[in-house]
Amino acid sequence: ERAILLASVGKKLGNLPDAPIATVQYPAGELIAAGPPSSAVTVAHSQRLCDLTANQLSDLLATMLAQQSLDPAQKAQAIIAADEVAHDPATKTKLQACADTAAEVALVQTLVRQRSNRIDSGELLGMGGGWFPDLRDRLSEILGRVSASPGFVVSRLLGELRPIINSGVTLFIGDVFAYLANREVKPAASLQPGSIPQALLNALTKAHAAQKQAKAVGYDEPIIVISHSMGGQIVYDTVTAFLPQLPAYKHIRVDFWCAIASQVGLFEEMKLFLVSETQYAAKNQNKAPFPNRAYLGDWWNVWDVNDILSFTADPIFEGVDDEFYDSGSSMLNAHGGYLERPSFYRRLADKLQKAQTKNWHRP
Repeated sequence: ERAILLASVGKKLGNLPDAPIATVQYPAGELIAAGPPSSAVTVAHSQRLCDLTANQLSDLLATMLAQQSLDPAQKAQAIIAADEVAHDPATKTKLQACADTAAEVALVQTLVRQRSNRIDSGELLGMGGGWFPDLRDRLSEILGRVSASPGFVVSRLLGELRPIINSGVTLFIGDVFAYLANREVKPAASLQPGSIPQALLNALTKAHAAQKQAKAVGYDEPIIVISHSMGGQIVYDTVTAFLPQLPAYKHIRVDFWCAIASQVGLFEEMKLFLVSETQYAAKNQNKAPFPNRAYLGDWWNVWDVNDILSFTADPIFEGVDDEFYDSGSSMLNAHGGYLERPSFYRRLADKLQKAQTKNWHRP
């Protein structure tokens, strides 16, 4: 679970339309694991595809496609095609004209296949029916469950593959211990990064060099970091301890950090970070300060109501942009569901555009 560095904000990303994320309420000052109580989340109910919003339809199709036996490039092309179909105004009209759900499923299958053909110059279409064999069966099964349930809840029924939860939690715990054991070189007279944070520092050094080259020819390229799960703890230690305290890296600044499914709030509650101080705690009615703006511009913390390994950050830190995102995945699949949803990247694009208007909070 590595930190991903983006050298620049591409035009496609910057021009994606907004995708609103549900607003939820949770108790002030409390650390929330796996999001708020289910009663705090507004979910969509539908028996027909035409009743779904564009984002819901896009995420539904993305979930189905993510489970297909395609190579990564083909899968990405198919998900992009499905997202374009879902956000095409003509799709809504065509779905409303369908006589029933079966007709809707057949229509969507045709539209996605046609759009995939235009994107990928015929490669996906040339694979015939094998590239997306069970869309009809899977969508019909999911939509058909409504007859045996109070309502069709999109955010609960999209996770079809269910890995063994114990293996995921065990892997996560192993990552925690591995990071804590390798965070610093010990014994050492002063702070010295271990192998894991050093890998991020090396990547940031390369990104900074590219940033300088771009600036030399008139381009202002921000350094953007996207972390997932344990990657969030690595980034936080880096921007609060390693960058400020190590002379070799003091010139580096992360302009925007997106922490997906992280446990940064949990780690701070347990005072496990290099800069953690006991004076900042709920019992003292205060929060840990935002990292020094000289090393971090914006911090967007994203968590999912169904992701048991994601935690809120706003109750713990000052100034963090803390936001709930419903990936639409089951509890067993939600930890990685963010990265498979086009709507997440639309929201990320919106956040980057807003941060850019504030010049990345540069001093």
